[in-house]
Amino acid sequence: MDVMKPDEVKVPLKDGTEKCMKEHGEKVEGNNDPKCMTFMEVGQCVHDVFFDVCID
Repeated sequence: MDVMKPDEVKVPLKDGTEKCMKEHGEKVEGNNDPKCMTFMEVGQCVHDVFFDVCID
């Protein structure tokens, strides 16, 4: 079974997460959004990055 080493995914995951924050982070309202609905785009983006990097 092929398994990625953590070092092989660390940089792409970090870069992808930073890209998500740059693209969607300003929309997050933090404490003014108790149901975290404004975080959905960031969360979906990070989810997509994880699958793109870790799942073939």
